[in-house]
Amino acid sequence: MTQSDLQSAIAAQRRSGGHRYPSDIRKAVVAFVRVERARGRSLGSLAESLALPMNTLRRWSEKHRGHGRLKPVEVVTAVACDRPVLVTRSGHRVEGLSMTSLLEMLERLG
Repeated sequence: MTQSDLQSAIAAQRRSGGHRYPSDIRKAVVAFVRVERARGRSLGSLAESLALPMNTLRRWSEKHRGHGRLKPVEVVTAVACDRPVLVTRSGHRVEGLSMTSLLEMLERLG
């Protein structure tokens, strides 16, 4: 559905006095929001253009996120390592340095 189709469907639902949106409208809105968010539009601008509360869009998107889809993973057995590993709060990981080299690096960053 296009944005204008969604706007029309949402307006028609409101005019009918229905408080709950049918699942086909919710799913179409979620699909539209997903595409537009990937293009860089904010959730706030989408909520405004569809005349729906931002929390409603967020809730519908979370509900239709696709729970249950499994992603393949590779299981690796842990290898004992005598060198320290540093993981920063921002997610950077430093491995393979000796303790002396790691301490030097931390002093320089410090």
